[in-house]
Amino acid sequence: MAKPLLSLCMIVKNEEANLPHCLDSVKDVVDEIIIVDTGSTDRTKEIALSYGAKLYDFEWIDDFSAARNFSLEKATGEWILVLDADEKLEKRTAKKLRELAKVSDVDAYVMIQQNFRSSQIQPVLDFQTIRFFRNCSYYRFRGRYHEGVHHSIQEHNGKIALDRQELVILHDGYLQNTAQGELRRKRAIRHLKAILDDDPHDVWAHLKLGMELYHDGDKDEAYNHLIKLFQSGSTVDLKHLPPIDTHEALVHLAQLAIYRGDFTLAKRCGIASRPLTQIFEFCLYSEFAYIVGSLGEIEILYRDGKQVGEEEYFELASIMSKISDLRKNYYDKLETAHKNLLDYLHNKCLLLASKSSGGK
Repeated sequence: MAKPLLSLCMIVKNEEANLPHCLDSVKDVVDEIIIVDTGSTDRTKEIALSYGAKLYDFEWIDDFSAARNFSLEKATGEWILVLDADEKLEKRTAKKLRELAKVSDVDAYVMIQQNFRSSQIQPVLDFQTIRFFRNCSYYRFRGRYHEGVHHSIQEHNGKIALDRQELVILHDGYLQNTAQGELRRKRAIRHLKAILDDDPHDVWAHLKLGMELYHDGDKDEAYNHLIKLFQSGSTVDLKHLPPIDTHEALVHLAQLAIYRGDFTLAKRCGIASRPLTQIFEFCLYSEFAYIVGSLGEIEILYRDGKQVGEEEYFELASIMSKISDLRKNYYDKLETAHKNLLDYLHNKCLLLASKSSGGK
Protein backbone atom coordinates (compact mmCIF):
# COMPACT_ATOMS: atom_id res chain seq x y z
CA MET A 1 0.00 0.00 0.00
CA ALA A 2 1.39 3.39 -1.04
CA LYS A 3 2.41 5.79 1.69
CA PRO A 4 0.06 8.78 2.04
CA LEU A 5 1.44 11.98 0.55
CA LEU A 6 0.05 14.54 2.97
CA SER A 7 -1.02 14.35 6.61
CA LEU A 8 -2.89 17.11 8.44
CA CYS A 9 -1.90 17.36 12.11
CA MET A 10 -3.99 19.33 14.61
CA ILE A 11 -4.37 19.74 18.36
CA VAL A 12 -7.81 20.85 19.55
CA LYS A 13 -9.99 21.47 22.56
CA ASN A 14 -13.66 22.52 22.45
CA GLU A 15 -13.53 23.66 18.83
CA GLU A 16 -16.96 22.54 17.61
CA ALA A 17 -17.65 25.98 16.14
CA ASN A 18 -14.39 26.25 14.19
CA LEU A 19 -13.38 22.72 13.27
CA PRO A 20 -15.83 22.16 10.36
CA HIS A 21 -14.62 25.30 8.55
CA CYS A 22 -11.00 24.25 8.95
CA LEU A 23 -11.53 20.67 7.79
CA ASP A 24 -13.70 21.73 4.85
CA SER A 25 -10.75 23.74 3.54
CA VAL A 26 -8.39 20.73 3.52
CA LYS A 27 -10.51 17.58 3.25
CA ASP A 28 -9.90 17.25 -0.49
CA VAL A 29 -6.19 18.03 -0.18
CA VAL A 30 -4.83 15.79 2.57
CA ASP A 31 -4.75 12.00 2.62
CA GLU A 32 -4.82 11.68 6.38
CA ILE A 33 -6.27 13.77 9.21
CA ILE A 34 -4.62 13.43 12.62
CA ILE A 35 -6.49 15.18 15.42
CA VAL A 36 -5.19 15.20 18.99
CA ASP A 37 -7.80 16.24 21.53
CA THR A 38 -6.60 17.72 24.82
CA GLY A 39 -9.87 17.51 26.76
CA SER A 40 -12.91 18.61 24.76
CA THR A 41 -16.31 18.56 26.44
CA ASP A 42 -18.34 19.67 23.41
CA ARG A 43 -18.91 17.99 20.00
CA THR A 44 -15.33 18.41 18.78
CA LYS A 45 -14.53 14.69 18.78
CA GLU A 46 -17.77 13.79 17.04
CA ILE A 47 -17.11 16.34 14.31
CA ALA A 48 -13.53 15.13 13.84
CA LEU A 49 -14.66 11.54 13.38
CA SER A 50 -17.31 12.60 10.86
CA TYR A 51 -14.47 13.82 8.61
CA GLY A 52 -12.69 10.48 8.87
CA ALA A 53 -10.02 11.78 11.23
CA LYS A 54 -7.77 9.55 13.29
CA LEU A 55 -8.57 10.79 16.78
CA TYR A 56 -6.25 10.59 19.77
CA ASP A 57 -6.55 11.82 23.34
CA PHE A 58 -3.67 13.64 24.98
CA GLU A 59 -3.57 14.76 28.59
CA TRP A 60 -2.78 18.47 28.62
CA ILE A 61 0.52 19.16 30.41
CA ASP A 62 0.74 22.90 29.70
CA ASP A 63 3.10 22.28 26.78
CA PHE A 64 2.04 22.99 23.19
CA SER A 65 5.11 21.36 21.66
CA ALA A 66 4.47 18.11 23.50
CA ALA A 67 0.95 17.95 22.06
CA ARG A 68 2.15 18.95 18.58
CA ASN A 69 4.88 16.32 18.57
CA PHE A 70 2.43 13.65 19.72
CA SER A 71 0.35 14.43 16.63
CA LEU A 72 3.44 14.22 14.40
CA GLU A 73 4.25 10.78 15.78
CA LYS A 74 0.86 9.54 14.59
CA ALA A 75 1.23 10.86 11.03
CA THR A 76 2.16 8.47 8.22
CA GLY A 77 2.24 10.87 5.27
CA GLU A 78 5.40 11.98 3.47
CA TRP A 79 4.56 15.61 4.24
CA ILE A 80 2.88 17.25 7.22
CA LEU A 81 0.56 20.24 7.27
CA VAL A 82 -0.10 21.82 10.68
CA LEU A 83 -3.24 23.89 11.28
CA ASP A 84 -5.24 25.19 14.23
CA ALA A 85 -9.01 24.90 14.33
CA ASP A 86 -9.54 28.64 13.81
CA GLU A 87 -7.47 28.54 10.63
CA LYS A 88 -8.18 27.39 7.11
CA LEU A 89 -6.26 27.09 3.88
CA GLU A 90 -6.78 29.68 1.22
CA LYS A 91 -8.24 27.95 -1.87
CA ARG A 92 -5.24 28.55 -4.13
CA THR A 93 -2.94 27.27 -1.41
CA ALA A 94 -4.94 24.07 -1.06
CA LYS A 95 -4.42 23.32 -4.75
CA LYS A 96 -0.72 24.14 -4.61
CA LEU A 97 0.37 21.99 -1.66
CA ARG A 98 0.06 18.61 -3.36
CA GLU A 99 1.97 19.88 -6.38
CA LEU A 100 4.81 21.08 -4.16
CA ALA A 101 4.90 17.86 -2.16
CA LYS A 102 5.28 15.79 -5.34
CA VAL A 103 8.09 17.74 -6.96
CA SER A 104 9.73 19.54 -4.07
CA ASP A 105 13.49 19.58 -3.56
CA VAL A 106 13.15 21.34 -0.21
CA ASP A 107 12.25 20.18 3.29
CA ALA A 108 9.91 22.90 4.54
CA TYR A 109 7.96 25.92 3.37
CA VAL A 110 7.37 29.24 5.06
CA MET A 111 3.68 30.06 4.78
CA ILE A 112 1.91 33.39 5.27
CA GLN A 113 -0.57 33.43 8.15
CA GLN A 114 -3.06 36.23 7.52
CA ASN A 115 -4.54 37.32 10.85
CA PHE A 116 -7.85 39.14 10.56
CA ARG A 117 -8.42 41.58 13.41
CA SER A 118 -10.91 44.21 14.48
CA SER A 119 -8.24 46.93 14.36
CA GLN A 120 -9.09 49.78 12.00
CA ILE A 121 -5.44 50.74 11.63
CA GLN A 122 -4.18 47.31 10.59
CA PRO A 123 -7.12 44.92 10.06
CA VAL A 124 -4.93 42.24 8.46
CA LEU A 125 -1.61 41.33 10.02
CA ASP A 126 0.69 38.87 8.22
CA PHE A 127 3.12 36.52 9.91
CA GLN A 128 5.57 34.04 8.42
CA THR A 129 5.37 30.54 9.84
CA ILE A 130 6.61 27.06 8.93
CA ARG A 131 3.57 24.78 8.78
CA PHE A 132 4.33 22.53 5.80
CA PHE A 133 7.34 20.22 6.07
CA ARG A 134 8.58 16.71 5.42
CA ASN A 135 7.62 14.00 7.87
CA CYS A 136 11.00 13.30 9.47
CA SER A 137 11.42 11.88 12.95
CA TYR A 138 13.93 14.60 13.83
CA TYR A 139 11.71 17.51 12.76
CA ARG A 140 9.95 18.34 16.00
CA PHE A 141 8.42 21.37 17.71
CA ARG A 142 10.09 23.18 20.60
CA GLY A 143 8.78 25.67 23.13
CA ARG A 144 5.96 25.20 25.62
CA TYR A 145 4.30 28.34 24.28
CA HIS A 146 4.89 29.90 20.85
CA GLU A 147 6.05 26.52 19.67
CA GLY A 148 8.03 26.27 16.45
CA VAL A 149 9.60 23.58 14.28
CA HIS A 150 12.22 25.78 12.62
CA HIS A 151 15.00 25.03 15.14
CA SER A 152 15.05 21.30 14.46
CA ILE A 153 14.83 21.77 10.69
CA GLN A 154 17.75 24.20 10.69
CA GLU A 155 19.85 22.03 13.01
CA HIS A 156 19.53 19.13 10.55
CA ASN A 157 20.40 21.36 7.60
CA GLY A 158 16.93 21.16 6.14
CA LYS A 159 16.30 23.37 3.14
CA ILE A 160 13.56 25.93 3.83
CA ALA A 161 11.75 27.62 0.94
CA LEU A 162 11.00 31.21 1.83
CA ASP A 163 9.74 32.79 -1.37
CA ARG A 164 6.32 31.14 -1.65
CA GLN A 165 4.07 34.10 -0.96
CA GLU A 166 1.11 32.22 -2.45
CA LEU A 167 1.00 29.73 0.45
CA VAL A 168 -1.57 31.36 2.72
CA ILE A 169 -3.29 30.32 5.95
CA LEU A 170 -6.35 32.37 6.90
CA HIS A 171 -6.71 32.96 10.64
CA ASP A 172 -9.79 34.72 12.00
CA GLY A 173 -9.47 33.64 15.61
CA TYR A 174 -8.74 37.18 16.79
CA LEU A 175 -11.76 38.49 14.90
CA GLN A 176 -14.37 35.90 15.84
CA ASN A 177 -13.37 35.49 19.46
CA THR A 178 -11.38 38.41 20.74
CA ALA A 179 -11.91 37.36 24.36
CA GLN A 180 -10.39 33.94 23.74
CA GLY A 181 -7.44 35.45 21.87
CA GLU A 182 -6.80 37.88 24.70
CA LEU A 183 -7.00 35.03 27.20
CA ARG A 184 -4.34 33.12 25.28
CA ARG A 185 -2.15 36.20 25.16
CA LYS A 186 -2.50 36.86 28.90
CA ARG A 187 -1.58 33.24 29.58
CA ALA A 188 1.47 33.50 27.34
CA ILE A 189 2.53 36.75 29.02
CA ARG A 190 2.31 35.11 32.46
CA HIS A 191 4.32 32.13 31.27
CA LEU A 192 7.04 34.25 29.67
CA LYS A 193 7.33 36.44 32.75
CA ALA A 194 7.80 33.28 34.82
CA ILE A 195 10.62 32.21 32.50
CA LEU A 196 12.29 35.60 32.97
CA ASP A 197 11.90 35.35 36.74
CA ASP A 198 14.06 32.21 36.55
CA ASP A 199 16.46 33.61 33.96
CA PRO A 200 16.38 37.41 33.45
CA HIS A 201 18.95 37.10 30.64
CA ASP A 202 16.88 34.82 28.40
CA VAL A 203 16.83 36.93 25.22
CA TRP A 204 14.34 34.64 23.47
CA ALA A 205 11.85 35.10 26.32
CA HIS A 206 12.36 38.87 26.18
CA LEU A 207 11.75 38.77 22.42
CA LYS A 208 8.53 36.76 22.69
CA LEU A 209 7.25 38.72 25.67
CA GLY A 210 7.98 41.99 23.89
CA MET A 211 5.93 40.90 20.88
CA GLU A 212 3.04 39.73 23.06
CA LEU A 213 3.02 43.02 24.95
CA TYR A 214 3.22 44.93 21.67
CA HIS A 215 0.07 43.24 20.38
CA ASP A 216 -1.54 43.63 23.80
CA GLY A 217 -1.14 47.39 23.47
CA ASP A 218 1.51 47.89 26.17
CA LYS A 219 4.04 49.64 23.96
CA ASP A 220 6.30 50.91 26.77
CA GLU A 221 6.78 47.48 28.33
CA ALA A 222 7.14 45.95 24.86
CA TYR A 223 10.00 48.35 24.19
CA ASN A 224 11.69 47.47 27.50
CA HIS A 225 11.82 43.81 26.49
CA LEU A 226 12.52 44.12 22.76
CA ILE A 227 15.48 46.40 23.42
CA LYS A 228 17.11 43.39 25.12
CA LEU A 229 17.87 42.14 21.60
CA PHE A 230 20.77 44.60 21.73
CA GLN A 231 21.93 43.67 25.23
CA SER A 232 25.27 42.41 23.90
CA GLY A 233 26.04 45.79 22.31
CA SER A 234 25.25 47.40 18.98
CA THR A 235 24.49 44.11 17.22
CA VAL A 236 22.00 41.29 17.70
CA ASP A 237 23.22 37.77 18.51
CA LEU A 238 21.40 35.69 15.89
CA LYS A 239 22.94 32.31 16.68
CA HIS A 240 20.34 31.15 19.19
CA LEU A 241 17.25 33.07 18.08
CA PRO A 242 14.64 31.95 15.53
CA PRO A 243 15.22 34.11 12.42
CA ILE A 244 11.55 34.74 11.57
CA ASP A 245 10.64 35.82 15.11
CA THR A 246 13.78 37.93 15.36
CA HIS A 247 13.01 39.74 12.13
CA GLU A 248 9.45 40.42 13.29
CA ALA A 249 10.74 41.68 16.65
CA LEU A 250 13.16 44.05 14.90
CA VAL A 251 10.27 45.45 12.87
CA HIS A 252 8.27 46.08 16.05
CA LEU A 253 11.26 47.62 17.80
CA ALA A 254 11.90 49.90 14.83
CA GLN A 255 8.26 51.01 14.93
CA LEU A 256 8.55 51.79 18.63
CA ALA A 257 11.85 53.59 18.07
CA ILE A 258 10.31 55.85 15.42
CA TYR A 259 7.37 56.52 17.70
CA ARG A 260 9.85 57.65 20.37
CA GLY A 261 11.82 59.71 17.88
CA ASP A 262 14.86 57.44 18.27
CA PHE A 263 15.97 57.23 14.65
CA THR A 264 19.40 55.94 15.60
CA LEU A 265 17.80 52.83 17.08
CA ALA A 266 15.56 52.44 14.03
CA LYS A 267 18.68 52.43 11.85
CA ARG A 268 20.30 49.84 14.15
CA CYS A 269 17.26 47.60 13.69
CA GLY A 270 17.59 47.89 9.93
CA ILE A 271 21.30 47.09 10.05
CA ALA A 272 20.69 44.14 12.40
CA SER A 273 18.21 42.71 9.89
CA ARG A 274 20.78 42.45 7.09
CA PRO A 275 22.29 39.09 8.14
CA LEU A 276 18.76 37.68 8.25
CA THR A 277 18.18 38.92 4.72
CA GLN A 278 21.33 37.10 3.64
CA ILE A 279 20.25 33.91 5.38
CA PHE A 280 16.80 33.99 3.83
CA GLU A 281 18.06 35.01 0.37
CA PHE A 282 15.47 37.80 0.30
CA CYS A 283 13.99 40.25 2.75
CA LEU A 284 10.93 38.92 4.55
CA TYR A 285 9.96 42.42 5.60
CA SER A 286 10.78 44.62 2.63
CA GLU A 287 9.69 47.76 4.47
CA PHE A 288 13.12 47.86 6.14
CA ALA A 289 14.74 48.53 2.77
CA TYR A 290 12.67 51.68 2.40
CA ILE A 291 12.47 52.81 6.02
CA VAL A 292 16.23 52.68 6.56
CA GLY A 293 16.81 54.48 3.27
CA SER A 294 14.28 57.20 4.07
CA LEU A 295 14.87 57.93 7.74
CA GLY A 296 16.07 61.40 6.87
CA GLU A 297 12.72 62.24 5.31
CA ILE A 298 10.82 60.60 8.14
CA GLU A 299 12.81 62.54 10.73
CA ILE A 300 11.77 65.80 9.07
CA LEU A 301 8.16 64.66 9.09
CA TYR A 302 8.49 63.71 12.72
CA ARG A 303 9.63 67.19 13.66
CA ASP A 304 6.83 68.77 11.60
CA GLY A 305 4.28 66.39 13.10
CA LYS A 306 5.22 67.19 16.69
CA GLN A 307 4.42 70.83 16.02
CA VAL A 308 0.90 70.17 14.77
CA GLY A 309 -0.62 67.64 17.13
CA GLU A 310 -0.99 64.12 18.47
CA GLU A 311 -2.83 62.75 15.45
CA GLU A 312 0.04 63.39 13.07
CA TYR A 313 2.50 62.10 15.65
CA PHE A 314 0.66 58.79 15.79
CA GLU A 315 0.19 58.67 12.04
CA LEU A 316 3.91 59.04 11.55
CA ALA A 317 4.64 56.31 14.09
CA SER A 318 2.40 53.84 12.24
CA ILE A 319 3.93 54.42 8.83
CA MET A 320 5.88 51.17 8.88
CA SER A 321 2.71 49.19 9.46
CA LYS A 322 1.08 50.87 6.48
CA ILE A 323 4.06 50.03 4.30
CA SER A 324 3.98 46.46 5.60
CA ASP A 325 0.40 46.13 4.35
CA LEU A 326 1.64 47.01 0.88
CA ARG A 327 4.48 44.48 1.05
CA LYS A 328 2.87 42.03 -1.37
CA ASN A 329 3.15 44.44 -4.30
CA TYR A 330 6.16 44.45 -6.57
CA TYR A 331 9.10 46.40 -5.27
CA ASP A 332 8.62 49.26 -7.71
CA LYS A 333 4.98 49.63 -6.71
CA LEU A 334 5.94 49.50 -3.05
CA GLU A 335 8.54 52.21 -3.51
CA THR A 336 6.01 54.44 -5.28
CA ALA A 337 3.41 53.83 -2.58
CA HIS A 338 5.97 54.60 0.10
CA LYS A 339 6.91 57.90 -1.55
CA ASN A 340 3.22 58.79 -1.81
CA LEU A 341 2.77 58.13 1.90
CA LEU A 342 5.69 60.37 2.75
CA ASP A 343 4.41 63.12 0.46
CA TYR A 344 0.93 62.84 1.95
CA LEU A 345 2.16 63.11 5.53
CA HIS A 346 4.52 65.95 4.71
CA ASN A 347 1.81 67.98 2.96
CA LYS A 348 -0.66 67.31 5.76
CA CYS A 349 1.84 68.45 8.37
CA LEU A 350 2.53 71.65 6.44
CA LEU A 351 -1.20 72.31 6.04
CA LEU A 352 -1.90 71.88 9.74
CA ALA A 353 1.13 73.95 10.65
CA SER A 354 -0.20 76.71 8.42
CA LYS A 355 -3.63 76.54 10.07
CA SER A 356 -2.16 76.57 13.57
CA SER A 357 -0.23 79.74 12.76
CA GLY A 358 -3.30 81.49 11.42
CA GLY A 359 -2.41 80.93 7.80
CA LYS A 360 0.66 83.15 8.01
